[in-house]
Amino acid sequence: MNLSLLKLICETPGAPGHENRIREIVQKEVKSLVDEVSIDKMGNLTAIRRGKDRTKVMAAAHMDEIGFIVTHIDDKGFLRFHTLGGFDPKTLTAQRVIVHGKEDVVGVMGSKPIHLMTPEERNKAPQIQDYFIDLGLPKAKVNKIISVGDPVTRQRELIEMGNCVNCKSIDNRVSVFILIEALRKLKGIFPMISMPVSRSRKRSDCGAHRWPHIILSLISASTSTPPSPLILPEHVRRKW
Repeated sequence: MNLSLLKLICETPGAPGHENRIREIVQKEVKSLVDEVSIDKMGNLTAIRRGKDRTKVMAAAHMDEIGFIVTHIDDKGFLRFHTLGGFDPKTLTAQRVIVHGKEDVVGVMGSKPIHLMTPEERNKAPQIQDYFIDLGLPKAKVNKIISVGDPVTRQRELIEMGNCVNCKSIDNRVSVFILIEALRKLKGIFPMISMPVSRSRKRSDCGAHRWPHIILSLISASTSTPPSPLILPEHVRRKW
């Protein structure tokens, strides 16, 4: 497996509406493998390889990643934010992130320390509004490079872990990786790499004007092998 390519695809930032960097990488990888590459006004990248018959096969994946957006800069330079996509708030503590302002700035997510919480606060599930981003910079410096509306992505490198790999955004970047690698091996396929997950209906619509006969949508799924007591609901287990 081409781990260096998977690493590059997973680590490259691309919050919803800000997929320029990952799109450029995908375009570079596929342009020599296909007959035509185009980018529409929504930012979807479509790569076409023409086969020997008239059957059109479209394979689609989304290239964005869940992230955050800056909503406020307080008087001490700390950032408040909102999510772009679904997050479990309890996973955000001490998460290292990159704020994409006039320049990329690394920050750390924080919240009220547990030793300062009341008993009621300790027993309450954390909420997104409980968190802030600390850039380690004074407000004057923050104001020069960061603005409300700037996107934020997680900072996490791909590592090998036993027989597996671990990285941020491996959902759904692994599907983008599969499409690129499939292009190296298959002929007559009509691949489409699209965005974003938060606008899934429009994602599926963006290639429909080409009238493919077969559509393959690549997306990751929940694992069926979590350790006890993490038991999948019965309706999910039945699928496996």
